[in-house]
Amino acid sequence: MQILPSTVWYLKTIIQPIRRIPFFIIKIKFKLKQDQKLERYCFQYKILSLQKKFAKKIKQETIYSKMFNENLQIFLKKK
Repeated sequence: MQILPSTVWYLKTIIQPIRRIPFFIIKIKFKLKQDQKLERYCFQYKILSLQKKFAKKIKQETIYSKMFNENLQIFLKKK
């Protein structure tokens, strides 16, 4: 199994620091999108604040990775 460099960078720079902030919830949704040649896992995250005055929707990002689902599970097991 290959872990894509972009996936590793994304998890280290975006997800990991936010996990340390107590007043943020990370909602992770997986959607399976079919391509003609390739099945891709579409990883979408939304970060919503618990406090209403800070409730801003942070830009929704989409990352396509052939094995992103497996990569994320490996990442979460290491935590």
